Amino acid sequence: MVRNAADHGIEAPEERIMAGKPEAGKIKLNSWHEGGHIIIEIADDGKGLPLDRIRQKIVENRLATEDELDTMSTQEIQQFIFHAGFSTAEKITSVSGRGVGMDVVMSNIQKISGSIEMKSIEGKGTTFTIKIPLTLAIVSALIVGIGEDRFAIPQLDVRELVMISQQSASKIETVNGTPLYRLRDRLLPLIDLRKLLKMAEPPEQENAVRYITAIRVGAHSFGLIVDKVFDTEEIVVKPVTSLVRHLPVFSGNTILGDGHVIMILDPSGIMNAAGIGNTTPQTQGEEDAMNKLSARAELPLLLFEDGDITGGKSVKAVPLNNVSRLEEIDMANVERANGQAVIQYRDSLMPIYRCDGQPVAAKGRKPVIVFSTRNGLAGLIVNRIFDITNYIGEVNIDGSKQVAASVIVQGHATDIINLDYEKTSHPPAVNTDIDVDIDLPMSIRLNGSNGHNHSEVLS
Repeated sequence: MVRNAADHGIEAPEERIMAGKPEAGKIKLNSWHEGGHIIIEIADDGKGLPLDRIRQKIVENRLATEDELDTMSTQEIQQFIFHAGFSTAEKITSVSGRGVGMDVVMSNIQKISGSIEMKSIEGKGTTFTIKIPLTLAIVSALIVGIGEDRFAIPQLDVRELVMISQQSASKIETVNGTPLYRLRDRLLPLIDLRKLLKMAEPPEQENAVRYITAIRVGAHSFGLIVDKVFDTEEIVVKPVTSLVRHLPVFSGNTILGDGHVIMILDPSGIMNAAGIGNTTPQTQGEEDAMNKLSARAELPLLLFEDGDITGGKSVKAVPLNNVSRLEEIDMANVERANGQAVIQYRDSLMPIYRCDGQPVAAKGRKPVIVFSTRNGLAGLIVNRIFDITNYIGEVNIDGSKQVAASVIVQGHATDIINLDYEKTSHPPAVNTDIDVDIDLPMSIRLNGSNGHNHSEVLS
């Protein structure tokens, strides 16, 4: 609609000057909340809708006769622009709709239970007002499939995806009739979406691949078994019809970009329908193991390799919640400031370190773990970043040492690096946007860097 206003609504500069208007046209886009609706207003100060041209097109397209048009108001005649195939444009351009009429605008707004109003004064301009229900929700969803049917799962509830087949190392286990999957030393109860929805079983296929969607609802986690995983999409949530409102497994429906209507799954309703969260059948040994696991600490870790020990790799980790970003830098860009290795990062000087305290190499590209300090950002240079995992167990963090703790992760002895130690064991970085006057023949002002002493950086 904004493209249409620019292409068809705003006149050429010479036409505007002859009409006594400013040479440059103006398009206003405004929105506000009013009475449970979002109001979007698109207005231009162009030439408005040509009433005579619209009347001519209406008669040519046999939408109404001249006599019928004589009985209509100006606004009623203007509403014909929302008819399919109706256009007063003399040529199709790439600026506006490329031949797509206002009927497409109208139908798309009506699909989301909205409405559109128009007011146009010939020679003065046109204003369109769109009203959309505030209850409309747009969420990111993972699209999954069972057979030929597709469903949407709110991505906020999805933790990870696991592909399973007959060749998979980890198998689905059954305890007292309940399927379970061991996901990193944690027992995950499984729900087969096909069985839950009572859909027909497909013919058996050799080496068939299925997927487990790990979902977390509150304090409970479960795996939803599906046949296919497609992609994530931004979807418009529409309430379910009264015909299926009594089914707790659905929270709404949506229309995909290809025009297909699919149901949105409700993870909480699925969990309740399967009896998870209330009582999950387990043996006493499995129940004790689950309780023991849930009672121990869970620490998300970023795993990396650093240095060589007698020809082998040294595995280390940092708590994931301390990490700001992961970058890769060209070591040829490393500079020295105040005796400290730094790189130019986001218009600032960022100090960089190694865990072993060795000098920073001057060649090649290296991964850098960027973390926050009280004085800005700092970087930890490593050899290779290879995984993110949740360590479940007792961890006694010693904040006074560089190696805060040593644990076993994925079968390897792993040192957990204390990034707070890195922050305090080196000269602090200088805050940005500091003005420093140096006693030289002329006063010099240095603006913002994450480097160190400004006078030494200057020298």
